[in-house]
Amino acid sequence: MQIENDERDLLFWVRQALNVVFMLAAIAGVVCYVWIDKELGIYIVLGAMVVKMTESILRMVKNK
Repeated sequence: MQIENDERDLLFWVRQALNVVFMLAAIAGVVCYVWIDKELGIYIVLGAMVVKMTESILRMVKNK
């Protein structure tokens, strides 16, 4: 139905946005780890992992 399609489209765009945030944060974390501060880089990468886990949970919930 139309409502289900709208929900799927919204979920798709939310997941895509989370993926973009994850990729940018992961790159920033690695750059920071290598060139600026190792501890700060680790925290940034851990934050990126939380974003990726959130996206993965949304993907699993959608499939049920």
